[in-house]
Formats: sequence, C-alpha cells, structure tokens
Amino acid sequence: MKIATYNLSFLYGEGVHKYSGKDYTFDADFIEKRVDYFAKEFTTLNADILFIQELGSEDVLKHILKKIDGGYSYFIAEPDINGVGNAVLYKIDNCVCESISARADLPVFIAGDPDIIGPRIYSRRDFVHLETVYENKPIHFLGIHIKSNFLNAEKTAQGLEKPMDTQILAADGRIRSELFRFSQAKKAREVVDVFFVDDPLANVIVLGDFNAQSKDAVFKIIKGEIKKSTDSLLSILDSIPEEERFSMRGSEYSSLIDHMLISKNLEQNVSNIEILNEHLIDYKDADGFP
Repeated sequence: MKIATYNLSFLYGEGVHKYSGKDYTFDADFIEKRVDYFAKEFTTLNADILFIQELGSEDVLKHILKKIDGGYSYFIAEPDINGVGNAVLYKIDNCVCESISARADLPVFIAGDPDIIGPRIYSRRDFVHLETVYENKPIHFLGIHIKSNFLNAEKTAQGLEKPMDTQILAADGRIRSELFRFSQAKKAREVVDVFFVDDPLANVIVLGDFNAQSKDAVFKIIKGEIKKSTDSLLSILDSIPEEERFSMRGSEYSSLIDHMLISKNLEQNVSNIEILNEHLIDYKDADGFP
C-alpha cells in the first residue's frame, strides 16, 4: 500500500479567488497548466491513497483525474469559507471516509472554570478520516491541514479585521494564531486517542500539512508528549537524511512542515520513504502567484 500527501497550493477554478489573503484572477490557461502539472505529479506518485490539501474546485480535480485515468475515487471534507479544504483520493476497495471538525476546546487552568475562548475558534478546514483494511485489520488515516502561523487580527462585530500596527497588537495576533493552531492540533490528537481507546494496538497514520516543524508545539501535541506510551506516534520522515528532509524551500533556510506520523506497530511495515522536493521553488517567489 503506497500512501502520499500533497499540498496543491490553492487549486481553484476560473475566477477571482483568495490566495494567502490576497485576491488573484485565475484564468483558463493557467488552470489548464496546473491540471497538466498535477496530472503528471499524481501519475508519478501512483499512490493507492493520496491525501491532498488546499483543494478549491471539485471540477478541476475531476479534470485532473480524467487526464490520468488512474481509477481514483475521492472524498472532499467540509471546506473553509473560501471553498478550500482537504480531500483524499483512493483506488483501493473498502474505504470509508468522513469529514471531521478541525477544532477542540482549549484547556482551563482551574477545574470548573469555563472555556471562554475555545468556542470562538471555528473549524477552518475539516480533517479527512479514511478507514480501510490492512493485513486483515482496520487502519485509520487522518488527513490534516493545520492553519499557518500568520497573525490573526481582532475582528469587529461586522467581521472586519482591525489593523495590527503596534507591537502589542501584533503580539495579540500571534497569540490568537497559536491558540487556533493548538485547537486544531488538540482535535487531531483527540481523534487519534479514540482510535487507540477502541484498540490499544490500532493501525493509525496522521499525515498532511502541519505548518509546523518537528520542534514546534503543534507537532508535539499531535505526535504525543508521552513518548513511552503505546499511543505515541512515530515520524517516519526522521529516517531521511537531514539535508534532504524539507518540504518548503527558502533562500535562507528550508524546512519540513509536511509530515507523516504512524502508530508504533506499523514501523516494521514501512518499506520506502520519499520526499519529492526536487522541483520546489523558493516560497518567496510565490508572492506573485499565480
């Protein structure tokens, strides 16, 4: 069974759409080039199960799948307000998929206190849960996309963002952003915990765009802080040489923000691991997108 994850970098249809908070016009020629590109990429991957992030158009996805004729079925989770979300492609039988809300309540400091912040956080892009059978036993996949670490501005009652033009307002924006990310990470961990409650030796894989490096709190929450516990997950990408271990390229540094975590009992079943990063461009060069 070959598993992969891929961020599509906002795969939209024709029209004006949001890309990292800015409006861009996506014309037919550009979309067709992207269709050809992803058709080639998906063919190269040839994954049995392929989780994708930042899908903004089901029609464009269908166009890609027609080009590759790879026999894929697909499932799209509940997207965000701009129609962008997570999905999964699969060409194996007996797959059951569901959309899972990507938010959790935040912890309080004193028992009995109400969580007054957590309910303000919404499910930005639902996670994808796919369950199938592997070696005569259920296996659970959770495809996720954690919010990026851009600052979150305070909004007016009408939903308009207030400027963050002082250091303290920027600090508040950072705190909101991290709380949002922590809520999503906690939800991913909650879902994983349910799998292990049902079966202490559950087959579990969590993968996608974490928007976090392995040293970051978001990653540690999802992986599990209690490393000796049977429900702690393993990062299979750690076996790749450090100089090749990146999924985002920058002129000053490159980093690994896309991950695949597995339950400990699956480690012996991993036969090959790759990060297809040869053609990555400097992320700063994408400012002029598209």
